[in-house]
Amino acid sequence: MICHIGLLLIPWLLYFGLRVYLAGVMLITFILFGADKYLALHGKRRIPEKVLILWSLWGGAWAGMAAMVLFHHKTAKTSVWLPVTLIAGLQLVAAGVLICMTCGQ
Repeated sequence: MICHIGLLLIPWLLYFGLRVYLAGVMLITFILFGADKYLALHGKRRIPEKVLILWSLWGGAWAGMAAMVLFHHKTAKTSVWLPVTLIAGLQLVAAGVLICMTCGQ
């Protein structure tokens, strides 16, 4: 009986863990974009574009896009907004596939 309850909890724990992971990555991505804008305004050493794109790839693309719009930052740099936008699109497709798989459709 306990074994069956444990098996029922595994999907919930994975789902909860994924939500916590994505929330953390999105928060960090948003902060990194904001910090880079702050550093740019004050003429300080900047956060490399590779770092911003990597954090977007790890799950923070939507937060990165929101930060770009909110802070008016990196919106003219095709080398940043294009990969972040493409990653966000891929993440949207992946989320749709996962939702369809869990719904059995």
